[in-house]
Amino acid sequence: DLPRPRKRLIQLMFEASQKTEVQDKLFDLLFLRTPISIIGTTKIEGIKLAVNYLEGENAVVTNEKYTLNCDIAFRSIGYRSVQADPDVPFDKMSSTVPQSIGVYSVGWLSSGPVGVILSTMSNAFQAASLISQHFDKGLLSERKPGYNYISKILENKGIYHHIS
Repeated sequence: DLPRPRKRLIQLMFEASQKTEVQDKLFDLLFLRTPISIIGTTKIEGIKLAVNYLEGENAVVTNEKYTLNCDIAFRSIGYRSVQADPDVPFDKMSSTVPQSIGVYSVGWLSSGPVGVILSTMSNAFQAASLISQHFDKGLLSERKPGYNYISKILENKGIYHHIS
């Protein structure tokens, strides 16, 4: 039995493989590649890529490079997380916020740039469960660095109201 996110991914890949329509556009997912530069002066003509290999769970860039001809490119938002507040623990090597009592992260901020939307959703449920456990055990204090500042912003926007 595969985990739900893996089953969904396999189902999507299977459905895509069953389509027999001929299209004039092509969408390819290329794994183990690092974009080096975009080729073109007035429009996108291609992307220079470096080939990677896996060393454990980490992708390592090789010296092998090539140009992929294309006329469109997308930038992934949030590929590498950054430390937003010096009071929040941050692992600069993995660009992640490690889970600790009172500090929680989800998605790529928690795992690094890996997985699909379903793995991010699963990660969010795990974080919510951890928060609930910490709350039930009385480990969480409402007063943390930045609480007063953030709570005022949220109250002014009508997003949050403290109940005493």
